[in-house]
Amino acid sequence: GREGKEDRTELEYVLTVDADLYRNLIKEISDSLLIPCGLYYCCQETENHGARVNICVAICLLSIVFAFLFVSTLIWPLD
Repeated sequence: GREGKEDRTELEYVLTVDADLYRNLIKEISDSLLIPCGLYYCCQETENHGARVNICVAICLLSIVFAFLFVSTLIWPLD
C-alpha cells in the first residue's frame, strides 16, 4: 500500500513560450501605430469587427485609380 505511493512520481508541467513572443508583440503594436488611417486593422480578424474592410478604403482606392486615369488622358490624349 504505502510503498506504492512512494514509487509514484509527481506530475510536472512545463509551459514553453516562443523566444520571440515579446519582440513580435512589440512589433505588432508598433506596426499598428505607424500604419496610417487604421489600415493595419482593415483585414485583421478581431472580436468586434471580424475580417471586414471599411468601404471608405475601396472608395479611396478607386478615386486614386480614376484620378490617375483622368490625368493620364489629359497628358497623353488619344488621337
